[in-house]
Amino acid sequence: MWADYRKWENELSSPNAASKFIADLSTAYMEVRPWNTEWHNATESLLRRKLFPCSPHDDQAGVVKHQQSLWFRWIDLEKQNKLNLPDPALRYRVEYVYRRAISLLPFVPEIWFRLGQYLQLIDEDNNKSACINLFADGLALNPTSYLLAFQLSELYEKEGDFVKARTVYDDIISLLSKKHEGVRTKIDELIADAAEKAKPVKKQVNENGYNSNDDEDEEAPAPVVIYTEAQAAELEKYETKLADLAKCVTLLYIKLMSLCKRSQGIKEIRAVFKQRKNFKAMGYQFYVVNALHEYYSDNKKTADKVFDLAMKSFSKDGGFLYAYLDYLILSNSIESLKVVFEVAVTSLLKEIASDKETLEIATNNIVLHRTSAKSLKKSQFYTKKIIKRYINFASSYLDLDTVTSLSKRFCQYFPETDGLALFSSRYTLGSYNAIAEYDLANAHNLESDLEDLDDLDEQRPKRRRLAEPAEANNTSTSSGRTDTHKSLPPTPSMAVAQQTQQQLHGFVGNEIYNLLQGLPNAGCFGPKNEHLFNSAKLVELFTHVVLPGEQ
Repeated sequence: MWADYRKWENELSSPNAASKFIADLSTAYMEVRPWNTEWHNATESLLRRKLFPCSPHDDQAGVVKHQQSLWFRWIDLEKQNKLNLPDPALRYRVEYVYRRAISLLPFVPEIWFRLGQYLQLIDEDNNKSACINLFADGLALNPTSYLLAFQLSELYEKEGDFVKARTVYDDIISLLSKKHEGVRTKIDELIADAAEKAKPVKKQVNENGYNSNDDEDEEAPAPVVIYTEAQAAELEKYETKLADLAKCVTLLYIKLMSLCKRSQGIKEIRAVFKQRKNFKAMGYQFYVVNALHEYYSDNKKTADKVFDLAMKSFSKDGGFLYAYLDYLILSNSIESLKVVFEVAVTSLLKEIASDKETLEIATNNIVLHRTSAKSLKKSQFYTKKIIKRYINFASSYLDLDTVTSLSKRFCQYFPETDGLALFSSRYTLGSYNAIAEYDLANAHNLESDLEDLDDLDEQRPKRRRLAEPAEANNTSTSSGRTDTHKSLPPTPSMAVAQQTQQQLHGFVGNEIYNLLQGLPNAGCFGPKNEHLFNSAKLVELFTHVVLPGEQ
């Protein structure tokens, strides 16, 4: 551009005039050159100037995410103001780049939000209406954006417009509820399609030749539904999406109650509570938060009634039972606490037994097997969590007899539990465990079995952090003789660690366990149309393999 300008100036003006005009602009040109280089480095010369009609959530190739990062780099470069512009000009340039990014990536809510944040930061009072219009436009293009919905509702609330603030919630709740119904319909269709192809149960004949299914009064046995891997994967995908949508709608209702509490009071919260019937898949968290709103509004009796009502629907849900226990501890309802604790433990133990039985029976039903395995893991997790919570409460505010009784029950229900870990958990300061630090020298992670995880869906297989003493297994190379530590007997902490490692891998041993870890999972073997490997061909291959020394 500079070369074209000089050529044009020399052709248009006299030599003296052209030299004067070029000299007047050369200083600015020299200042811009290094900035231009930085801009190319920041954007990697890959910035695209065309519309991307998808969001980061649907961006399989990662193009939108990469372009978004390039735009943010450009914005950061502008904010550094290396051109030494006055504040009005700097603000204009930064806002311009934000709006260019929005025009090309309109389905990225984060860009809308950050522009709104920038406008509020530089002049919140004068940019209120501009921010409201900005977020309203962003929400129109991204109607299921929680980020934009929450921010727009807050701006309306600050303006004192409760009706519009609530309308934002009502619109997104309605939209997500319809999506939830659509996914539910797809799941029902998949199940119905599999049920149509189900195989009838074979008639059972006893030793006397009597057919147990010939009895007219006896109902015909239900057909056995067998899902293929593809059907099970598709069904699991839709069920995960259904659960996520239920969580999102529950979250929106909860935040709507918070809006009502701040703006209108407890009466409006009760009106929202009545609307729960419009969404059948409401999560237990909605009832818990509603009850806490009542409790903190000095309506403890109403809060108790809300928990009693939720108990009818979530008596087998470990998350709700734990929240109920927490509430009773908060409200110092000791007698009710004891009753609810026993009900919760009994209910969860029944679920554990039922899930274990189902896992033994449902060997052919992939979907039922996975569902039961997940339910079993959840029930075991919350049973441990509830008992441990009560133990810690009793050790601080009740008596040691109760603590001892609960500890025995915990070890009875979960024999693999290390009693030392359970005992030390009562004598901690937050996450600091003095017993593990000083008495056991961090020999192993005492809290590995009793770890509290917020989201069971994101749990990974727990790995015990066992500190194997290097001195016990290595020889000293500096002195040329065997280390004397090798002949020492293992300490109690080392013995516990070794026993735990054996329990973790079962009877197969470490070598076999490590081999199994390296093999593909069972889902990779089977028929060609469903799996990756042909089991028969693999067996044939290994059969003809000649190992060294066999020739």
